[in-house]
Amino acid sequence: MGMQIKNPPLFCKLTAIQFNPVEKMGDYIGQIQDEFRKADYSDYSKSTAHGFKPNPVPEDPFNLEQVTSTRWLFANQSLSEVYIVDQTRLVFMTTDYKNSDDFLEKTLMGLSLLHEILHLDFIERVGVRTVDVICPSSDSAPNDYFNGLLDGFSPPDAADPLHKLSESAFLVGGGQLTCRAFQVKSGIAMPDDLTIEPLKADDKFVSHKGITATLDIDHFVKQRSSFELEILSERIMHSHRIVADMFYRSISAHAKQDWGVKK
Repeated sequence: MGMQIKNPPLFCKLTAIQFNPVEKMGDYIGQIQDEFRKADYSDYSKSTAHGFKPNPVPEDPFNLEQVTSTRWLFANQSLSEVYIVDQTRLVFMTTDYKNSDDFLEKTLMGLSLLHEILHLDFIERVGVRTVDVICPSSDSAPNDYFNGLLDGFSPPDAADPLHKLSESAFLVGGGQLTCRAFQVKSGIAMPDDLTIEPLKADDKFVSHKGITATLDIDHFVKQRSSFELEILSERIMHSHRIVADMFYRSISAHAKQDWGVKK
């Protein structure tokens, strides 16, 4: 992130790369699974989601068509890293982020593995997302860690807060940047569209009791480009820098002191 953090609040980090559609992805999964297994991502699973989309029939706008989507997941033995593949994209997610070089290297490894088998033609969209979970120290509250208005509305006197949510979106760096802040009375608030399963969360998040806050920052650029690892590397790091900059803009001096942020 450009700075060193002694006790980082990073819960998970991911990058998502959308490529040209591969309708018969399931036909290649045997080969893909074997290559991920050789790369030490041997925890293999498959999930199927069912949903509906409008059937474009003018005389019957309420006619819904059922759709099914399949995802294939390849995780490492410790369940700290996972690659998620579907017909149009690859996601690399980790709950044990080390540094940007390691993160980029592993993302490109997964993409290279797919490309060798699928011979991908182009990349449509690239994004990076971080989810940080704030577990306040005993003498602190979540609003001590936020900079600006991310703390949401102030409650009425004698109110017992259940949750808070703040969201802002911007056009920046040729793409869209979204920053969300959640607060819940207990447990961990995760975005509705994100799950870390089958990964395991760090013990410091699981063992924390009481109120927590979650900072969810996502940047993506939708722009078609040919499949070239050098271009992909630049695009991933571009979004990575924007997300990192927003993280430091979002936190307070108290947060930097509590987490041991060093330039």
